[in-house]
Amino acid sequence: MSPNSTTNSLLFSPGAVIRYGGNRFVNVPVILQVDGTPLIEVISNNEISRTTQFTIFNVDGTLLATAVGTCLFCTTEGVKAGLEIKYPTRATVCVIGSRILFEVRRVAAAALTITAELFSPKGLLVRSSNEVPLAIFAKDGSQLATADFKERRIRNTRVGFSVTDNGRVLAVGGP
Repeated sequence: MSPNSTTNSLLFSPGAVIRYGGNRFVNVPVILQVDGTPLIEVISNNEISRTTQFTIFNVDGTLLATAVGTCLFCTTEGVKAGLEIKYPTRATVCVIGSRILFEVRRVAAAALTITAELFSPKGLLVRSSNEVPLAIFAKDGSQLATADFKERRIRNTRVGFSVTDNGRVLAVGGP
């Protein structure tokens, strides 16, 4: 298999930089955790490479799918919802209808950039992009918390962003 194939496009080395919410994460296995549930992770692909793993929930907390690298593993509910993965150049994008849930872009040989709009098992919506590092919304759409820090380097910690207390508490670099 070619190293440039779609299957291998999200493999990267253990020391790679993950950009998420305008911040850089190095050697951080859980990039985003909400109330104890990891939503974005960096997992071992084999002994020398890593890939991303996303856990995707619906607004009602129903598990829809797990996306590992470029593969989407849908539950029955995820299939019914119409979840799919698309592969534009140097990217993997997960959509439900016309709504983008997450996008992983390879920006360099050892760097990925992630933007995401994911629900937690309790129905909290967590959004992140380069413009808005992290914003947490309740089921009714009201904003609960936001992170206004960017351009930080978070290294060698178990959890990058940790959201607790039903979206009211946000920590960086661990729970």
